[in-house]
Amino acid sequence: MIQLYTWELDLDGHDMAGVQEYLQSMGKGIMAHSAFLRDVHIVPFNDTFLRVTMRVFGKDRWACQGHARQLAEKMLQEGMLRSVPAVHTETVTEPNRWQLKDGEGRTPRPRPPRTTPLPQ
Repeated sequence: MIQLYTWELDLDGHDMAGVQEYLQSMGKGIMAHSAFLRDVHIVPFNDTFLRVTMRVFGKDRWACQGHARQLAEKMLQEGMLRSVPAVHTETVTEPNRWQLKDGEGRTPRPRPPRTTPLPQ
């Protein structure tokens, strides 16, 4: 299962460009060593706010949630942003093979032929 987690950081009094660049490089470093973090997008959306979106993999939604919390905490702690208010705003679950229909990308699997004939 893959989920997208989005946080908004209030960087009032911090260097917005420096923090954005550092968190992006931190995310790429974590992606190189962890299979749980698939992608990180960090975008400023206001004068003082930064939006961090992480694409996290896990065996179920609870595993994704745990990985996302650990990874976000690690990124903020290493970036000396532990005291920055972070608000979780959105969680989106990407559709997988079981949730798609035939026209949406699911591969149809025909039933194999019966090996024994039906009784008459």
